[in-house]
Amino acid sequence: MRYLVAGASGYVGQAVQAALLHAGHRVVAVSRRGDACPGAEPIAQDLLATDLKPLLLGVDGVVNLVGVLRERPFAGTTFERTHLGVARRLTESAAAVGVRRFVHLSSLAASRGARGRYFDSKRAAEKAVAQTLPGATVVRASLVFGPGSPLQKGLDRLAALPVAPVPGLPHTLFDPVHRDDLAVLLASIVADGSDAVPLSLEVGGPRRVTLAEMVDWAAAARGRRIPVPKWCVPLPLLSLLAAAGSRWPTLSISSVPLEMLTTPNTTDDDRWRQWVPHPASPF
Repeated sequence: MRYLVAGASGYVGQAVQAALLHAGHRVVAVSRRGDACPGAEPIAQDLLATDLKPLLLGVDGVVNLVGVLRERPFAGTTFERTHLGVARRLTESAAAVGVRRFVHLSSLAASRGARGRYFDSKRAAEKAVAQTLPGATVVRASLVFGPGSPLQKGLDRLAALPVAPVPGLPHTLFDPVHRDDLAVLLASIVADGSDAVPLSLEVGGPRRVTLAEMVDWAAAARGRRIPVPKWCVPLPLLSLLAAAGSRWPTLSISSVPLEMLTTPNTTDDDRWRQWVPHPASPF
C-alpha cells in the first residue's frame, strides 16, 4: 500500500515514515524541504500553494502531521493557515479523488481547554476534518517525548540550571507518549481498513507524571542529585515573557509551549493499546 505523510520532515513525521516503511508500505513524504527517510519518496511542496489532487492520486491513505509552534505572519505562516488551512485542503482533495483513509494528529491540550490562537486553530482543524471526511480518525496526543524531542530539549535546559524555573504549578499532570509509540499507532491506523477504527482517540503514555518529576528525570540523566532545586515561576510573569517571545523568536519561551506545560494533559482513553500494547514509559 502507498501512504502519504504530510509534515514528513517533523519530529513525529520522521518516525511515522519509518514505521510505515518497516511495515512494508510505500511512503510519499511531503514537506516544504522535501526531506525523507531512506526508501521513501520525497516531495517538496507547499500544501497551501498548489492543487493537491494530483498529489493524492494513487495514494491509499494520508497521515496529516502538519503543524507549527510559532507564527511568522511576515512569511505567511499563521496557526490558522497552517493547521486549519492545510487540514481543510488535504481532506477536500482526498474526498475529491476518493481517498478515505485519513489520520489527523491533534493536541490533547486543545481538548482540555488550552487557550490561544494555536489551540483554537487545532480545534477548528479537527472540526474541518470530521466534516469533510466523516470516516477520518483524529488522534489527540499528550506531550511527545523521546531523544531529541522539543520536550526533551526544554527539560534539559531547565535541568542544567542551578535552580530550575518551573512554569506555573509544578504539580500539573501529564501523560507523555513516546514518539515511536505514537508513530506506530498512526501508521497502524492509516493502514487498518476495518470499520472498527474509532473516529477519535486520545493518546497518553503509561505513566502519569508532573512537570517537576520530568525536570528531575532530565536532571538525573545528567548525573545530578535529585530532586533539584526549583523555582515556581508565577504565570503572570511567564505570560509577559511569552508575549515577548512571540514577537522576538530569539527568546526561548513562547506562548504555545507555556500553555502546553500549564494545562493538565492526561487521558484515561486506553483504546490505542490495541495497536501499541506495551508503550514506553518516560522513566
